[in-house]
Amino acid sequence: MPYQTISQHKPSPRHGATHVDIITYRHGGGMMYVPVAESYSQAIAHARNAFSPLKQLQDSAITLSLNVINGTHRQSVGITAAAWPKIILHLSRYEVIDIHTTVDIPSITITGTSECEAAPAYRGPDSHTYDEKAPSSSHPTDRNSRTSSPTPGPTAGKLSPRWIMQKLHGSLSS
Repeated sequence: MPYQTISQHKPSPRHGATHVDIITYRHGGGMMYVPVAESYSQAIAHARNAFSPLKQLQDSAITLSLNVINGTHRQSVGITAAAWPKIILHLSRYEVIDIHTTVDIPSITITGTSECEAAPAYRGPDSHTYDEKAPSSSHPTDRNSRTSSPTPGPTAGKLSPRWIMQKLHGSLSS
């Protein structure tokens, strides 16, 4: 029998299998068989090929995990790129790897008013003259006769919370 060094010996996977060739990926309620990837980036590529919605996501938005039994309850444990080569040595055939996705939300920085476009100047209500004998609808306090004026304060202009949320929603939708 030839001499085998420790560096040439790979630990046996669970259940006595000598080589695991296929595992199961689970995502969004679906499951697909995939070949075992040698690297984490290849594992992410297999995930994209198995589930088409993942093709539009960046690598950083896709994570992998295993379900393990911790005491008396089941727990999901994430797999890092550095741990992937060691993890695949201990997988059993058809073992389920869960795929999770996150949405990268761009950060928004709101600067002080000195660096922003100034809010429009406040215009007071238009002065009206009215005839007290005229119908009440011509009274300047009637809602129909009011003119709209910009709202003073921090919510005016392009940096209002509503404008920011509309822009954020628009960037996430595209």
